[in-house]
Amino acid sequence: MADIKTKCKDCGKEMSVSEYAEEVVCSSCGSSFRVKNDEEEKQIAQEKRKAIKERVDQGSEGIPQTLSVNEILINSFVKKKKNALQGTYVRAGIVCLIVAVIASICNYTDVLPPSAKSFLTIHMPWLFIVLHIFVILAAFKDNVFDGILSLILPPYAYYYIFFKSDEYMFKAIFLGLLVGYGVNYFHFVVDSSDNFISWGNRMLDGDY
Repeated sequence: MADIKTKCKDCGKEMSVSEYAEEVVCSSCGSSFRVKNDEEEKQIAQEKRKAIKERVDQGSEGIPQTLSVNEILINSFVKKKKNALQGTYVRAGIVCLIVAVIASICNYTDVLPPSAKSFLTIHMPWLFIVLHIFVILAAFKDNVFDGILSLILPPYAYYYIFFKSDEYMFKAIFLGLLVGYGVNYFHFVVDSSDNFISWGNRMLDGDY
């Protein structure tokens, strides 16, 4: 027969009693209390914690069993959020690949009729300008400083969307289109800049 440790509920004195005892009288203050119910409550509480841990551990491998229930729940939430983020990366990567392949086929092959291919070649740079405006608006929404930099420094807008923004699907589509039509867009920007500079020089020279 083993003894168990218990404390008096009134005076707090610690004593050893038989594991089969149901009611104990404190030798210090004379009050009586039931021991078995306290042990049963502790056991029920332990079983509840164990059940919660088991449910959490079904999707949370590797979490140490010595952690508290709250710590396990927090770690489980963090792991689920991380898994969801990884899934978003995978989906964005697939979308980017699909858009890049389709755009490249349309631009660099003769799959499309010449008229349709010419239409896309001419108008695709304007689509990039529209997307660039959306990037600037998104930057302003996220942070005014990022918005101002994206507005006055166009290259910064690309840095923002690809390295700071959380709009993964938007950046996937944007990057896919750049893979297919980025060269055309670059030539469009260069030609437009040359035309603008030439116009400015004519204005300064008085040649309207």
